[in-house]
Amino acid sequence: MLKKALRQAGAEIVEVNDHSLGLVRYLKLFSKSLRCRFDLMIVAFPSHTDMPLARFVCSLKRAPLIFDALISLYESEVFDRQNARPKSVAAKKSYWIDRVACQLADTVLLENHVNIGYFVETFRSHESKFRRLGVGADDEILRPYPEPSENLTFTVFFVGTYIPLHGIEHIIRAAKILEERREAIRFVIVGSGQTYQKITAMASDLAVTNVRFEAPVRYEQLSQMMANAHLCLGVFGTSAKAGRAVPLKVLIALATRRPVLTGDTPAIREVLSHGENIWLCPVGDATALADSIAELKHRPDLRGKIAQQGYELFVNEFSINAIEKEIVAIIQELCATRVTSILPPVIAS
Repeated sequence: MLKKALRQAGAEIVEVNDHSLGLVRYLKLFSKSLRCRFDLMIVAFPSHTDMPLARFVCSLKRAPLIFDALISLYESEVFDRQNARPKSVAAKKSYWIDRVACQLADTVLLENHVNIGYFVETFRSHESKFRRLGVGADDEILRPYPEPSENLTFTVFFVGTYIPLHGIEHIIRAAKILEERREAIRFVIVGSGQTYQKITAMASDLAVTNVRFEAPVRYEQLSQMMANAHLCLGVFGTSAKAGRAVPLKVLIALATRRPVLTGDTPAIREVLSHGENIWLCPVGDATALADSIAELKHRPDLRGKIAQQGYELFVNEFSINAIEKEIVAIIQELCATRVTSILPPVIAS
Protein backbone atom coordinates (compact mmCIF):
# COMPACT_ATOMS: atom_id res chain seq x y z
CA MET A 1 0.00 0.00 0.00
CA LEU A 2 2.69 2.50 0.98
CA LYS A 3 4.73 1.79 -2.14
CA LYS A 4 1.67 2.18 -4.36
CA ALA A 5 0.77 5.45 -2.66
CA LEU A 6 4.31 6.79 -3.09
CA ARG A 7 4.48 5.80 -6.75
CA GLN A 8 1.09 7.37 -7.37
CA ALA A 9 2.47 10.57 -5.82
CA GLY A 10 5.33 10.56 -8.30
CA ALA A 11 8.13 9.18 -6.15
CA GLU A 12 10.86 7.03 -7.65
CA ILE A 13 11.28 3.99 -5.39
CA VAL A 14 14.47 1.97 -5.18
CA GLU A 15 13.92 -1.24 -3.21
CA VAL A 16 16.84 -2.72 -1.31
CA ASN A 17 16.41 -6.12 0.31
CA ASP A 18 18.32 -9.34 0.79
CA HIS A 19 17.32 -12.78 2.05
CA SER A 20 20.74 -14.01 3.14
CA LEU A 21 21.28 -14.97 6.77
CA GLY A 22 23.23 -13.33 9.57
CA LEU A 23 26.10 -10.95 8.96
CA VAL A 24 26.16 -11.72 5.23
CA ARG A 25 22.72 -10.14 4.87
CA TYR A 26 23.76 -6.89 6.56
CA LEU A 27 26.93 -6.64 4.49
CA LYS A 28 24.94 -7.08 1.29
CA LEU A 29 22.32 -4.54 2.39
CA PHE A 30 25.06 -2.06 3.26
CA SER A 31 26.76 -2.51 -0.09
CA LYS A 32 23.52 -2.21 -2.07
CA SER A 33 22.41 0.87 -0.11
CA LEU A 34 25.69 2.69 -0.63
CA ARG A 35 25.39 2.24 -4.40
CA CYS A 36 21.93 3.80 -4.46
CA ARG A 37 21.13 7.47 -4.97
CA PHE A 38 18.24 8.53 -2.76
CA ASP A 39 16.92 11.48 -0.78
CA LEU A 40 14.91 9.61 1.85
CA MET A 41 14.93 6.11 3.31
CA ILE A 42 11.89 4.22 4.57
CA VAL A 43 12.49 1.05 6.57
CA ALA A 44 9.32 -0.98 6.22
CA PHE A 45 7.75 -3.51 8.59
CA PRO A 46 9.00 -6.00 9.74
CA SER A 47 12.58 -4.69 9.46
CA HIS A 48 13.02 -3.41 13.03
CA THR A 49 16.46 -5.01 13.28
CA ASP A 50 17.64 -3.18 10.14
CA MET A 51 17.34 0.23 11.74
CA PRO A 52 20.94 0.54 13.05
CA LEU A 53 22.31 -0.18 9.57
CA ALA A 54 19.74 2.14 7.99
CA ARG A 55 20.72 4.94 10.38
CA PHE A 56 24.40 4.50 9.53
CA VAL A 57 23.73 4.58 5.78
CA CYS A 58 21.49 7.64 6.11
CA SER A 59 24.17 9.39 8.16
CA LEU A 60 26.67 8.81 5.36
CA LYS A 61 24.16 9.94 2.74
CA ARG A 62 22.82 12.83 4.86
CA ALA A 63 19.30 11.56 4.23
CA PRO A 64 16.31 11.46 6.61
CA LEU A 65 15.07 8.09 7.87
CA ILE A 66 11.45 6.99 8.31
CA PHE A 67 10.60 3.83 10.26
CA ASP A 68 7.27 2.23 9.31
CA ALA A 69 6.93 0.30 12.57
CA LEU A 70 3.31 -0.92 12.32
CA ILE A 71 3.53 -2.98 15.54
CA SER A 72 5.79 -3.62 18.52
CA LEU A 73 7.83 -6.81 18.23
CA TYR A 74 8.10 -6.84 22.02
CA GLU A 75 4.36 -6.78 22.57
CA SER A 76 3.66 -9.29 19.81
CA GLU A 77 6.18 -11.86 21.00
CA VAL A 78 5.67 -11.49 24.76
CA PHE A 79 2.06 -10.51 25.38
CA ASP A 80 0.18 -11.49 22.23
CA ARG A 81 1.76 -14.66 20.86
CA GLN A 82 3.31 -15.42 24.29
CA ASN A 83 6.46 -16.88 22.77
CA ALA A 84 8.61 -15.42 25.56
CA ARG A 85 8.13 -14.75 29.27
CA PRO A 86 7.95 -11.03 30.21
CA LYS A 87 11.31 -10.91 32.03
CA SER A 88 13.17 -13.39 29.86
CA VAL A 89 16.25 -12.61 27.79
CA ALA A 90 14.17 -12.95 24.61
CA ALA A 91 11.64 -10.43 25.92
CA LYS A 92 14.34 -7.92 26.83
CA LYS A 93 15.91 -8.37 23.41
CA SER A 94 12.59 -7.63 21.67
CA TYR A 95 12.06 -4.61 23.91
CA TRP A 96 15.41 -3.08 23.04
CA ILE A 97 15.00 -3.80 19.34
CA ASP A 98 11.79 -1.74 19.40
CA ARG A 99 13.22 1.01 21.56
CA VAL A 100 16.45 1.46 19.60
CA ALA A 101 14.60 1.37 16.27
CA CYS A 102 12.39 4.24 17.36
CA GLN A 103 15.31 6.23 18.74
CA LEU A 104 17.24 5.96 15.49
CA ALA A 105 14.38 7.11 13.24
CA ASP A 106 13.68 10.71 12.32
CA THR A 107 10.00 9.83 11.95
CA VAL A 108 8.08 6.73 13.10
CA LEU A 109 4.84 5.73 11.38
CA LEU A 110 2.03 4.04 13.32
CA GLU A 111 -1.58 3.42 12.35
CA ASN A 112 -3.35 5.33 15.15
CA HIS A 113 -2.84 7.64 18.10
CA VAL A 114 -3.65 4.87 20.60
CA ASN A 115 -0.64 2.91 19.38
CA ILE A 116 1.51 6.05 19.34
CA GLY A 117 0.69 6.55 23.01
CA TYR A 118 1.78 3.00 23.77
CA PHE A 119 5.13 3.43 21.98
CA VAL A 120 5.83 6.76 23.66
CA GLU A 121 5.13 5.38 27.13
CA THR A 122 6.64 1.92 26.75
CA PHE A 123 9.79 2.75 24.81
CA ARG A 124 10.35 6.25 26.23
CA SER A 125 10.28 7.81 22.80
CA HIS A 126 9.64 11.45 21.98
CA GLU A 127 6.04 11.89 20.85
CA SER A 128 7.13 14.58 18.37
CA LYS A 129 8.75 12.04 16.04
CA PHE A 130 5.61 9.90 15.61
CA ARG A 131 3.09 10.35 12.82
CA ARG A 132 -0.21 8.61 12.25
CA LEU A 133 -0.52 6.78 8.94
CA GLY A 134 -3.39 4.38 8.36
CA VAL A 135 -2.49 0.91 7.07
CA GLY A 136 -5.04 1.10 4.27
CA ALA A 137 -6.21 -1.61 1.87
CA ASP A 138 -5.51 -1.98 -1.83
CA ASP A 139 -8.55 -0.65 -3.68
CA GLU A 140 -6.85 -1.38 -7.00
CA ILE A 141 -7.52 -5.03 -6.17
CA LEU A 142 -10.54 -4.76 -3.88
CA ARG A 143 -13.86 -3.40 -5.05
CA PRO A 144 -17.36 -2.88 -3.63
CA TYR A 145 -19.97 -5.55 -4.30
CA PRO A 146 -23.77 -5.51 -4.13
CA GLU A 147 -25.42 -7.11 -1.13
CA PRO A 148 -26.03 -10.88 -1.34
CA SER A 149 -29.63 -12.05 -1.60
CA GLU A 150 -31.66 -12.23 1.60
CA ASN A 151 -33.01 -15.55 0.31
CA LEU A 152 -29.62 -17.17 0.86
CA THR A 153 -28.59 -18.60 4.22
CA PHE A 154 -27.25 -15.76 6.35
CA THR A 155 -23.46 -16.04 6.12
CA VAL A 156 -20.91 -14.64 8.58
CA PHE A 157 -17.31 -14.42 7.32
CA PHE A 158 -14.01 -14.27 9.20
CA VAL A 159 -10.46 -14.44 7.88
CA GLY A 160 -7.32 -14.52 9.97
CA THR A 161 -4.04 -16.11 10.94
CA TYR A 162 -5.32 -17.53 14.25
CA ILE A 163 -3.20 -15.34 16.48
CA PRO A 164 -4.58 -14.91 20.02
CA LEU A 165 -5.70 -11.29 19.59
CA HIS A 166 -8.27 -12.45 17.00
CA GLY A 167 -10.31 -14.12 19.74
CA ILE A 168 -11.62 -16.81 17.39
CA GLU A 169 -12.69 -18.91 20.37
CA HIS A 170 -15.40 -16.34 21.05
CA ILE A 171 -16.64 -16.67 17.46
CA ILE A 172 -16.91 -20.45 17.88
CA ARG A 173 -18.84 -20.09 21.14
CA ALA A 174 -21.12 -17.47 19.57
CA ALA A 175 -21.79 -19.85 16.68
CA LYS A 176 -22.80 -22.56 19.16
CA ILE A 177 -25.12 -20.16 20.99
CA LEU A 178 -26.83 -19.19 17.74
CA GLU A 179 -27.09 -22.83 16.72
CA GLU A 180 -28.83 -23.62 20.00
CA ARG A 181 -31.22 -20.71 19.37
CA ARG A 182 -32.03 -22.30 16.00
CA GLU A 183 -30.88 -19.25 14.05
CA ALA A 184 -30.31 -20.08 10.39
CA ILE A 185 -26.76 -18.76 10.25
CA ARG A 186 -23.57 -20.28 8.86
CA PHE A 187 -20.01 -19.20 9.63
CA VAL A 188 -17.11 -19.35 7.19
CA ILE A 189 -13.68 -19.08 8.83
CA VAL A 190 -10.70 -18.79 6.47
CA GLY A 191 -7.04 -19.11 7.40
CA SER A 192 -4.55 -21.06 9.51
CA GLY A 193 -1.96 -20.31 12.14
CA GLN A 194 -0.90 -20.48 15.78
CA THR A 195 -4.18 -21.51 17.44
CA TYR A 196 -5.74 -23.40 14.53
CA GLN A 197 -5.56 -26.83 16.18
CA LYS A 198 -6.93 -25.47 19.44
CA ILE A 199 -9.84 -23.74 17.70
CA THR A 200 -10.82 -26.70 15.53
CA ALA A 201 -10.63 -28.98 18.58
CA MET A 202 -12.92 -26.60 20.45
CA ALA A 203 -15.41 -26.64 17.59
CA SER A 204 -15.33 -30.42 17.63
CA ASP A 205 -15.79 -30.62 21.41
CA LEU A 206 -18.76 -28.24 21.24
CA ALA A 207 -20.20 -30.22 18.32
CA VAL A 208 -20.67 -27.04 16.33
CA THR A 209 -22.24 -27.80 12.94
CA ASN A 210 -22.74 -24.29 11.54
CA VAL A 211 -19.02 -23.43 11.12
CA ARG A 212 -16.95 -24.27 8.04
CA PHE A 213 -13.17 -23.95 8.20
CA GLU A 214 -11.38 -23.15 4.96
CA ALA A 215 -7.72 -22.95 3.97
CA PRO A 216 -5.93 -19.60 3.52
CA VAL A 217 -6.52 -17.76 0.24
CA ARG A 218 -4.66 -15.05 -1.64
CA TYR A 219 -5.35 -11.40 -0.88
CA GLU A 220 -6.94 -11.01 -4.31
CA GLN A 221 -9.55 -13.66 -3.48
CA LEU A 222 -10.74 -12.18 -0.19
CA SER A 223 -12.96 -9.50 -1.69
CA GLN A 224 -14.93 -12.06 -3.71
CA MET A 225 -15.30 -14.38 -0.70
CA MET A 226 -16.50 -11.50 1.46
CA ALA A 227 -18.97 -10.55 -1.28
CA ASN A 228 -20.79 -13.81 -0.62
CA ALA A 229 -21.23 -12.96 3.07
CA HIS A 230 -23.99 -10.94 4.70
CA LEU A 231 -21.69 -9.91 7.58
CA CYS A 232 -17.91 -9.78 8.15
CA LEU A 233 -16.23 -10.11 11.53
CA GLY A 234 -13.22 -8.29 12.94
CA VAL A 235 -11.40 -9.27 16.15
CA PHE A 236 -12.68 -10.02 19.66
CA GLY A 237 -9.57 -10.79 21.71
CA THR A 238 -9.06 -9.11 25.07
CA SER A 239 -5.33 -8.35 24.88
CA ALA A 240 -4.04 -4.80 25.10
CA LYS A 241 -2.66 -5.12 21.58
CA ALA A 242 -6.12 -5.98 20.24
CA GLY A 243 -7.33 -2.69 21.70
CA ARG A 244 -4.75 -0.72 19.72
CA ALA A 245 -5.25 -2.30 16.29
CA VAL A 246 -7.51 -1.59 13.34
CA PRO A 247 -7.31 -5.03 11.70
CA LEU A 248 -6.64 -5.28 7.98
CA LYS A 249 -9.59 -7.67 7.69
CA VAL A 250 -11.87 -4.81 8.79
CA LEU A 251 -10.48 -2.49 6.11
CA ILE A 252 -10.82 -5.15 3.41
CA ALA A 253 -14.45 -5.69 4.38
CA LEU A 254 -15.11 -1.94 4.30
CA ALA A 255 -13.52 -1.76 0.84
CA THR A 256 -15.79 -4.60 -0.29
CA ARG A 257 -18.80 -2.67 1.06
CA ARG A 258 -19.70 -5.26 3.64
CA PRO A 259 -21.13 -4.52 7.10
CA VAL A 260 -18.52 -5.21 9.77
CA LEU A 261 -19.00 -6.38 13.35
CA THR A 262 -15.92 -6.15 15.57
CA GLY A 263 -14.85 -5.70 19.17
CA ASP A 264 -15.36 -2.32 20.80
CA THR A 265 -11.82 -0.97 21.28
CA PRO A 266 -10.13 2.46 21.55
CA ALA A 267 -8.37 2.06 18.18
CA ILE A 268 -11.61 1.22 16.38
CA ARG A 269 -13.41 4.12 18.07
CA GLU A 270 -10.67 6.47 16.88
CA VAL A 271 -11.70 6.05 13.24
CA LEU A 272 -15.14 4.37 13.18
CA SER A 273 -18.53 5.03 14.77
CA HIS A 274 -20.85 2.38 16.19
CA GLY A 275 -24.13 2.13 14.32
CA GLU A 276 -22.95 4.46 11.57
CA ASN A 277 -20.17 2.71 9.66
CA ILE A 278 -19.52 -0.33 11.87
CA TRP A 279 -21.22 -2.40 14.57
CA LEU A 280 -19.39 -2.92 17.87
CA CYS A 281 -19.79 -5.36 20.73
CA PRO A 282 -17.80 -6.04 23.93
CA VAL A 283 -14.60 -8.03 23.40
CA GLY A 284 -14.25 -11.49 24.88
CA ASP A 285 -18.02 -11.96 25.22
CA ALA A 286 -19.49 -14.75 23.09
CA THR A 287 -23.06 -14.03 24.19
CA ALA A 288 -22.81 -10.35 23.26
CA LEU A 289 -21.28 -11.37 19.93
CA ALA A 290 -24.11 -13.83 19.26
CA ASP A 291 -26.69 -11.18 20.17
CA SER A 292 -25.09 -8.67 17.79
CA ILE A 293 -24.98 -11.15 14.92
CA ALA A 294 -28.64 -12.04 15.45
CA GLU A 295 -29.66 -8.39 15.59
CA LEU A 296 -27.83 -7.55 12.37
CA LYS A 297 -29.27 -10.61 10.68
CA HIS A 298 -32.79 -9.38 11.33
CA ARG A 299 -32.09 -5.74 10.40
CA PRO A 300 -31.05 -5.73 6.71
CA ASP A 301 -31.64 -1.97 6.37
CA LEU A 302 -29.18 -1.31 9.19
CA ARG A 303 -26.63 -3.62 7.59
CA GLY A 304 -27.01 -1.79 4.30
CA LYS A 305 -26.47 1.60 5.94
CA ILE A 306 -23.39 0.42 7.84
CA ALA A 307 -21.94 -1.15 4.69
CA GLN A 308 -22.42 1.94 2.55
CA GLN A 309 -21.15 4.42 5.12
CA GLY A 310 -18.26 2.11 5.97
CA TYR A 311 -17.28 2.01 2.32
CA GLU A 312 -17.43 5.81 2.07
CA LEU A 313 -15.20 6.14 5.13
CA PHE A 314 -12.75 3.65 3.60
CA VAL A 315 -12.48 5.72 0.41
CA ASN A 316 -11.85 8.89 2.42
CA GLU A 317 -9.46 7.47 5.01
CA PHE A 318 -7.90 4.17 3.92
CA SER A 319 -7.79 4.01 0.10
CA ILE A 320 -4.58 4.43 -1.90
CA ASN A 321 -5.53 8.06 -2.61
CA ALA A 322 -6.05 8.72 1.09
CA ILE A 323 -2.75 7.11 2.08
CA GLU A 324 -1.00 9.07 -0.68
CA LYS A 325 -2.16 12.39 0.76
CA GLU A 326 -1.06 11.42 4.27
CA ILE A 327 2.40 10.13 3.36
CA VAL A 328 3.08 13.11 1.07
CA ALA A 329 2.27 15.48 3.93
CA ILE A 330 4.55 13.53 6.28
CA ILE A 331 7.46 13.52 3.83
CA GLN A 332 7.04 17.19 2.98
CA GLU A 333 7.12 18.02 6.68
CA LEU A 334 10.29 15.97 7.14
CA CYS A 335 11.94 17.38 4.02
CA ALA A 336 10.73 20.93 4.52
CA THR A 337 13.55 22.44 2.47
CA ARG A 338 12.56 20.57 -0.69
CA VAL A 339 10.12 21.68 -3.38
CA THR A 340 6.79 20.69 -1.89
CA SER A 341 5.15 19.67 -5.16
CA ILE A 342 7.74 16.97 -5.90
CA LEU A 343 8.50 13.91 -3.83
CA PRO A 344 12.15 12.89 -3.52
CA PRO A 345 13.37 9.49 -4.70
CA VAL A 346 12.72 7.05 -1.88
CA ILE A 347 14.65 3.95 -0.93
CA ALA A 348 12.53 1.24 0.68
CA SER A 349 14.33 -1.32 2.83
